[in-house]
Amino acid sequence: MNRVGSFSILVQHLQPRLLTLWLFWGVVHAVFCTSPLWLKPCNDWAFNEIQSTWYIFTKNQQSQHPTFNPYTLTPLNPYTPNESICLSENLSMKEAIMSSNLAVKLRSGTQKAHTSAENVGFMKCFLKGVVDRQNFAKFLSNLYFVYSELEAAITSHVNNPVIAAVYFPELNRRASLEKDMVFYYGSEWRSLITPSSSTQAYINHIRELSARDPVLLIGHTYTRYMGDLSGGQMLQKIAQSTLKLSGYEGTSFYNFEQIPDKQAFKNTYRQAMDSLSIDDATGDRIVVEANSAFQFNMQMAKDLEGSLIKAIGQVVFNSLTHTNNPGSTEAAAM
Repeated sequence: MNRVGSFSILVQHLQPRLLTLWLFWGVVHAVFCTSPLWLKPCNDWAFNEIQSTWYIFTKNQQSQHPTFNPYTLTPLNPYTPNESICLSENLSMKEAIMSSNLAVKLRSGTQKAHTSAENVGFMKCFLKGVVDRQNFAKFLSNLYFVYSELEAAITSHVNNPVIAAVYFPELNRRASLEKDMVFYYGSEWRSLITPSSSTQAYINHIRELSARDPVLLIGHTYTRYMGDLSGGQMLQKIAQSTLKLSGYEGTSFYNFEQIPDKQAFKNTYRQAMDSLSIDDATGDRIVVEANSAFQFNMQMAKDLEGSLIKAIGQVVFNSLTHTNNPGSTEAAAM
């Protein structure tokens, strides 16, 4: 497909928000280059919108037209295809798109799984403030086994440049979960907890990835840590209120002591994801693993429903879970 044909397809399929942003690209470009620091959040939003829509458009076109090449036209760049846009890295448009795909892919590629996870019966009850001490302790103990395995795997591959680029030790949860285990089970907690069957399956999967293709573990760290920093903070408040806990006692898992500004950190984390030097195929496989992480976590939550029903009764459980949630924490987590 030639350049004119590609551009014609683009014009026909432009989404309204892309068209609006395109018309004002000159303004956005000037803002990127000259704006004061306090305008940076607006700049980031605008450029993320452009990147997200451009990515979705090009993927749709490539699926419909195998010969479509998004790098032969640059409608988002009013200059020639070989000129670079004004970014701190001074990248060409092709490089900018390639280096910025992963965060967009993960956000758009896991939205359905995120909503599905919130509609597991155990999580529906949790979000409505129905959680008992025993089930919450078991919930955390399963996470202890998962994070212990995941963080050990990531640490063992920290010399891998891709993994190193998104390795932030301040995210590690194992030590915090150990505090929670002491709170719920006492000093002999190690002999009192075992992983559920679904948790063991998840552990086995992490081990397999670590041995076969450790870069794919990024899909799991993204899913878990971004969720913990977002919707997880809501769950902490619910557990604290329902179980009448003081401070972070029994909920240390959700306390990121080394991350005082969670939103700022999430932005930094996304930027690190964007900077990864990976090809599209690897990015797609990481998205597959992120969805796999959701599936494992959903099954772990489902395993707890039996004991929750015993605690609150089948009738109450049914009344709390009969309708689907639209995804109350999804926007926050992304």
